[in-house]
Amino acid sequence: MSDTVRDVLIRARERISVPERWTQRALARDISGAPVMTHSKLAVCWCSMGAMRAEAGELLYRAALNFLTGIKGECVHEYNDTHTHTEVLAMFDKAIEEAEA
Repeated sequence: MSDTVRDVLIRARERISVPERWTQRALARDISGAPVMTHSKLAVCWCSMGAMRAEAGELLYRAALNFLTGIKGECVHEYNDTHTHTEVLAMFDKAIEEAEA
């Protein structure tokens, strides 16, 4: 069975579901807070975009990013960096609900 945008959104949301696994101003960070690649074994927290990138190949990542951008009507990166963890999770919840329709 092939992954869908909805699958990526669900997994990305789960990846950042607790504040300790979420970050701002970097795609991913290690335990010391230093930026790392999203697929690094050292990564312990991700931003919204980093979580989606870690959960999908390039084409599906771009599709999920475009979908999420369309739902919010603004840049996902900026939204992640200027809103609370709760607001970011709500953004994912809305996108997942829309993807079900």
